[in-house]
Amino acid sequence: MISRIFRIKEDVFVLDEEVICRDAMLRVFFPTTTFSGFAINAVSLRKYFKMALKNLPLGISTLNKLLENNCIYVDKTEYAYNLTSQSGAFFLSRPRRFGKSLFVDTLKEIFEGNQKLFKGLYIYDKWDWSKKYPVI
Repeated sequence: MISRIFRIKEDVFVLDEEVICRDAMLRVFFPTTTFSGFAINAVSLRKYFKMALKNLPLGISTLNKLLENNCIYVDKTEYAYNLTSQSGAFFLSRPRRFGKSLFVDTLKEIFEGNQKLFKGLYIYDKWDWSKKYPVI
């Protein structure tokens, strides 16, 4: 499907009645800033902006809510996998508001075996999801 894009302000454009920002579009699709109604592939542009314009997870500290609300999530499951592969006690020392509760909730979801939450993440094909562990 080919659509046309039009400038309505200096940094704002319209693509099939959807308002989009110029800076994000330039990084992916266009090497120049000269826009004046030329044809582009609307499907790939919409796919990019659906990924790029996610919500910020302010006040959300559970993985399930974060993924349900289409929030930005940095995949820390590789660290969780490495942490669970080693034996010993660990002290999670991070500054305030750096995601300690979210990381602990991620560990909880891993140990409870909620495989569907981790589709597309590092740990999805590495963890044995048939084993479930009690979490207090």
